[in-house]
Amino acid sequence: MAPLIVLALYGLMFLVVGIFVPMDMSNESRLAFNLFGGAAILFGPLVIFSFIDQKLDRVALSKFGSTWCVEQGVEFSEVKIYKNHFALLYTESGVAKRKKFRAKFIPTTWHIKEVEWLEK
Repeated sequence: MAPLIVLALYGLMFLVVGIFVPMDMSNESRLAFNLFGGAAILFGPLVIFSFIDQKLDRVALSKFGSTWCVEQGVEFSEVKIYKNHFALLYTESGVAKRKKFRAKFIPTTWHIKEVEWLEK
């Protein structure tokens, strides 16, 4: 799924820049357009995909966290994303608690394959 999204973003960028290519421009503005348009085509889809990926990761982790909380009979608060782990925040008997874990995703999807709970 992820490669398909990246390819679609690159195709969309080529179409958007392609709209402006046939326009009449002076040599200086054509040079500027080629430089900025080339950079936008190259890096734009990667930046956009990183935002999409981050949002879909948050959705998958929140779904996992809420499911785990329902199974354990506690109240789900949120899942925080850190540099090398995630933290599940929940409330048990009115006391806020935190549980750290690492999640392994199925490649090119946003489905969690395995969860490794970490000690404090």
